[in-house]
Amino acid sequence: MEDPPPPPPPPPEPEPAAASPRRDAEPSPPLQPPPRRRLLRLRCAVQHYEWGRRGDASLVARLAARDPDPSRPYAELWMGTHPSGPSTLLDGGELLGDWLARNPDALGPAVAARWGGDLPFLFKVLSVAKALSIQAHPDKKLAEVLHALRPSTYKDDNHKPEMAIAITEFRALCGFATIEELKDILRTVPEVEGLVGHEDAGKLMTMKEYDGGSEVKSTLQSAFAKLMTASKDMVSEAISKLISRLNIESKQYSQEWKCYCLK
Repeated sequence: MEDPPPPPPPPPEPEPAAASPRRDAEPSPPLQPPPRRRLLRLRCAVQHYEWGRRGDASLVARLAARDPDPSRPYAELWMGTHPSGPSTLLDGGELLGDWLARNPDALGPAVAARWGGDLPFLFKVLSVAKALSIQAHPDKKLAEVLHALRPSTYKDDNHKPEMAIAITEFRALCGFATIEELKDILRTVPEVEGLVGHEDAGKLMTMKEYDGGSEVKSTLQSAFAKLMTASKDMVSEAISKLISRLNIESKQYSQEWKCYCLK
């Protein structure tokens, strides 16, 4: 008995008809990149602190002034919206803060939302000729309290975390000297002991470099506070004693040197 013939193959499925283009459809225009924002030239505030370099020896002066006063210090160039030295647009003189309020997108959505359309930083250029004054910045919570109590002194409610980038050779001091260095100062400059007090000086002289804990911190804090809050009369008296002692020691050294040479 023969096998039955195989069933015929199924008819091919019809291919989908190609969609004919619509004659009335216009081609999509190419995507255009967002317009490039031009750079804004600023006129920046200058702070004439006494420690700044003078005249055109100061980078700040060369950046800010065409004809700087050779006798005047140019210490800091401020780029920002701080009320003590806000920048303005070179064209038109509009305050940078007002321009940012009208153009918050220039800051980006996250910065604009968090900082209310204001800059969250103050960019500075420093030209330093001598040691800067000692500064103590409050934290954020204390800054808000101080600004609310004395806005004329504390111009804003922000803390002041700082980052410095040296573009020329620069020396910076941070923190306290070591215990051994402090001991050496107290031994060789007794006038300092008179300012910090005999009690704190005595405690520092007995401490070891590896000592830690709250006692070392509290003693350093007490000695530093007394030194920084000493009255003008106390400081003047200590300086007079220091000068007098150095003059006497210099004369004694000169006499000893003469005697040595005569021998």
